[in-house]
Amino acid sequence: MKVFSTRHSRTLSCHSRAGGNPYSRVVEVYNRTLGPGVMDSRLRGNDIHGLFRKMVLLLLLFLLPIFSHAETSATPPEIKKYFGDKAPLAEGKFTWLGLKIYDGKLWAKGASWSYDKPFALNLKYARDIDAEDLVSNSIDEMHRIRGLDEARLAEYKKYLEKVFPDVNEGDTITAIYFPKQKVIFYHNSQISGEVDDPNFGPDFMDIWLSPKTKATELYRSLNGEK
Repeated sequence: MKVFSTRHSRTLSCHSRAGGNPYSRVVEVYNRTLGPGVMDSRLRGNDIHGLFRKMVLLLLLFLLPIFSHAETSATPPEIKKYFGDKAPLAEGKFTWLGLKIYDGKLWAKGASWSYDKPFALNLKYARDIDAEDLVSNSIDEMHRIRGLDEARLAEYKKYLEKVFPDVNEGDTITAIYFPKQKVIFYHNSQISGEVDDPNFGPDFMDIWLSPKTKATELYRSLNGEK
């Protein structure tokens, strides 16, 4: 049984053609957007420059939600490495006493997950949690759900102390499960270690994937239940 750990100005110019207004096309588009008569095609240069600034600002405000969604929904690199650039199989959240603790996403080979093939669970935390609490809560849940003896739990505690970091709001932890082999852990897409113990994977993953889990909302979502 082996545990590997790594914790330790460009200027734009307008040139008018002979007998033409350099800003006439901009004015035409603007008037079509806001309605006729809103602008006069003979506006001064300063007015047009101000218009450009406003149009750029509006464009940025329009695009910001799109960029933000693309950033938050992008497939993590550790997932791409093992599962390709694909959407998660399922996702959900875990709340406790009305407070969101983390969002969870599950990736797997094929259209479903099982302990017979690789899969990955990614958790994005909504608050700061110390590594000590992550370890302690994980051990308590493995004991409650799997009924493990003290010797096995003590061994698992050593594993988790080496791979679990402190997490801050917005941090992610990804656990990638390989059947009868190991679990590789990533913190913010950087490998934090691996547990090379074939018994550890199902015992650990059942914290979220067992019907006995406390994360019932996340469990129902990850298992396709409403």
